[in-house]
Amino acid sequence: ARARASSSSSSTSSEGRHRISARDASFGAGERDAGDDARAATRDDCAMMEDDARTYETDDSDGSDTVTALIERTTETEKITRDYCATEDSARERTGDANASDAMIEALEGKIKACEGASASGKGAQALYAKKAAAETAMGKLSDALTSSKRVIEIAPLWFRGYVLLSEVTLRQCCDSSSVNDVDAAKEIAKAALERALFLEPNVSKDSKFLSLCAKIGAMSAS
Repeated sequence: ARARASSSSSSTSSEGRHRISARDASFGAGERDAGDDARAATRDDCAMMEDDARTYETDDSDGSDTVTALIERTTETEKITRDYCATEDSARERTGDANASDAMIEALEGKIKACEGASASGKGAQALYAKKAAAETAMGKLSDALTSSKRVIEIAPLWFRGYVLLSEVTLRQCCDSSSVNDVDAAKEIAKAALERALFLEPNVSKDSKFLSLCAKIGAMSAS
């Protein structure tokens, strides 16, 4: 009798555990799904940051480069024309199908929403915002691009890429202004952003995008 009672008790306990486990699994499914979506949203897109880390993992900068020196050097050696704004506009027209770009931005916004839904700070979404800012800049959606680039910096203030993006968007925006004061202010903001990027990553002084922005500031100053 004791054996039967023990067996019955063990069976009842086992069934109870199974019911509890099933209930817990059902209860936590929504949370796990949200977490999986957020992880999936950033897994591939954070490759941009990993690529940066690999590219600049060895600091072979001699520390002598400054943004001012790079502006002078690139303006002289690369002979950037003073009408670069027109060149940028032409490049924007060649970016391809605007509808395809809109679809890409919409997809990025979906991933950003999933990522930020899983973390109040938005941690992990910086690479997504960086891609979004680059796409918006290429399409000429400069106001949106400015917002996205600032968001990169808010989430990851120690990642140099956000400051490079901010500099690029700021310079593009000032092309639409006829005010000398606005252009001068934009140059100062762009230069300060590049200085911050250089401080965070000295080897960015060898980056082609960084150098082209230095050259553009120089060309604007010479005009």
